[in-house]
Parts: sequence; C-alpha cells; structure tokens
Amino acid sequence: MTASWTPEGIRAIRHALGETQLEFAEHFQLHVESIRVWEQGRGPPSGPSHVILKQLSARCKRKARADR
Repeated sequence: MTASWTPEGIRAIRHALGETQLEFAEHFQLHVESIRVWEQGRGPPSGPSHVILKQLSARCKRKARADR
C-alpha cells in the first residue's frame, strides 16, 4: 500500500527538518519546483520522491516519539 501525500503532510516533513523549500530540494537532490507543486496540491510525488518522503516521514515520527 502506498502513502497518500497531502500538501500539509509534505510541508510538515519539511518544517520538521527546519528547511526552506530550496534547502529541502537541494538536500535531497529534488527540483524546488517539484516541492512547490506538491505543497500547493497541484500534483503528487511519485517514484524516488515518494520513497524519500516515506523515509523522512518515518524519521520525523521516530524523532517526535524520542523527544517526548
């Protein structure tokens, strides 16, 4: 089963990492325009980008649990 990414969910991952759209794109070798498209709800991530977001989401959840 694949995750259904919402613009808010993608933005939350980026914010949890404390990065701007440009920093996030550069950090993970993505196009900044792709980040904008996802966060504005104009299109979903797919392929390798989907995998990156899935891994980052899991990392953010683990960090949130550890910080409690």
